[in-house]
Amino acid sequence: MPRRRLAVVLDCNGRLLVAGDGLPELDDIPADAIPLGAFGDADLFLTATATMAGRWVDPAAPGEAPLSGLVRDVVLPLALARAGGSVDDPRPGEVVAPLPDRIDAGLVFIGLIRTPWTRRGDCPSHGAPDGPACRIEVDPPWVAGLAGIERHRQLQVLYWMHLARRDVLVQRPKGDGRILGAFTVRSPIRPNPVASSIVDLVGVEGSVLHVRGLDCLDRTPLIDIKPHYGP
Repeated sequence: MPRRRLAVVLDCNGRLLVAGDGLPELDDIPADAIPLGAFGDADLFLTATATMAGRWVDPAAPGEAPLSGLVRDVVLPLALARAGGSVDDPRPGEVVAPLPDRIDAGLVFIGLIRTPWTRRGDCPSHGAPDGPACRIEVDPPWVAGLAGIERHRQLQVLYWMHLARRDVLVQRPKGDGRILGAFTVRSPIRPNPVASSIVDLVGVEGSVLHVRGLDCLDRTPLIDIKPHYGP
């Protein structure tokens, strides 16, 4: 039996889907699709459109087949990372763990973060109050949660480093000769790539927050926003 050829594609609603496995299969894989290797009995490809999407939403709507947890939470983030050229090979001395075959919890991305940086190598190691102005764009269902946010000078922003590897537990930070555990550094490479920054709130325009102090790639998925009461 010939192997199936599947593609990760972006639909008209901005949702990232896998064609096949219960979803409509593509007649032809686009010529510019990036091969991602074998997945079960199929060869998986990533379209150029999907590599630019920067995020995905579980398509668990009527008439659509939801993605399996393994594909949704492990395969797709790593696929996007590989396509974006941001999956680094382990450096000498680093320890890589096997990827999990289960999902313990789910996240809802509530928006996007827009920054000037489109490549990981260009991102600063830490955000700074005098850094460039960035935008936090909250999706329509969650905009009501911003009521009163203009009263806070600083915010804690939590976001999902969707292009980071999740299997390197002992790391050799760039420019640092030490070997360190993932939980002792701020590297985005960690089992759950959750990042947090304290930002200065510059202004509010409807569903958009203008802030300074971020350190992430453009189109990074937003997890949460909280007021910061520190000094």
